[in-house]
Amino acid sequence: MPAVVAPAVTSPRPAALPTYERWALLNPLTARHSSGIALGVVGFRALPDARESLGYSVAFGDGLTTVRGAFLAGGRLEHELRLVPHDALSLNVARYYWEAGPRLGPIEPMARVGLTLLHLDYGDRVSFGMFSPRVGFGLWVKVAQTRIGVSVFSEYFWRWVGQDSAFVHGLTLEIQPDAAPLLTRQPTSSPAPTMHP
Repeated sequence: MPAVVAPAVTSPRPAALPTYERWALLNPLTARHSSGIALGVVGFRALPDARESLGYSVAFGDGLTTVRGAFLAGGRLEHELRLVPHDALSLNVARYYWEAGPRLGPIEPMARVGLTLLHLDYGDRVSFGMFSPRVGFGLWVKVAQTRIGVSVFSEYFWRWVGQDSAFVHGLTLEIQPDAAPLLTRQPTSSPAPTMHP
């Protein structure tokens, strides 16, 4: 008579954790995620001019911030439209910020360093540039589920083709409402066969 073998029964086996589970900073599972809009006024001085022109900007983006007690560190990605009537209309694509600072209750001062990956301008001529560096400092207040703040910045607007490069500085009002977590944890078990004795 042939032997009867009981069917295999599965039991959960932990799967390997994703690499970012071990990240100390900007962990997409635990970091604070926010969207944002920034409205700015800029001073724009094309090189080698001594005269400065007034301009305006609006930027949209999102970011991640790691909170560790009284310390904050984060990164942001922005896309900006800037109008300087005496120079050009500029589309700044993929500006990356790295920012850090102390957390003083609801008050969050932060220093920033950033880089605009690509910008296209339309003025007297079509212009193109990349890798424009930028530094800044801001002060934010956390109100309920939103950060509201004011920041100042200075930028070297590096044009590769077209019009002259420029120095830019400005003041921005930023509103950053909290957004849904960038990632959520999923079940990490996978079936593994277990034989009955």
